[in-house]
Amino acid sequence: MLEQIAGQESALAKKHRLYLQHVGLASLPESYAERLTELFQSAFQRLRLFALDPHDLALSKLARNSPIDREDVAQLASAVPLDPALLRTRYERELRPILIGDREWHDQTLAMWIEAYFRS
Repeated sequence: MLEQIAGQESALAKKHRLYLQHVGLASLPESYAERLTELFQSAFQRLRLFALDPHDLALSKLARNSPIDREDVAQLASAVPLDPALLRTRYERELRPILIGDREWHDQTLAMWIEAYFRS
């Protein structure tokens, strides 16, 4: 319903050049909600927008690990910049225990990201 009203091809999207998209499944660290940041506080009467912490956003891309996900993480690593120790800690404490699938594969993906995006 929301995508019909404010989705990519909606009148609202065409008017404001902004649309909403449903994300079916996201793997987020366990305590991500405690770190959400509200955007544009008090700017809207009936809408509240929140952004993920950059480390949580990066970790949300770990399970899929598509080329665009890797590009996003590389950009976050340099622009924010991300702290590789914090990324690893959140992964080990908050994400790894709840991930579905081959945990060693996810471990290797994180190790690859740290090697590739956090060169000293």
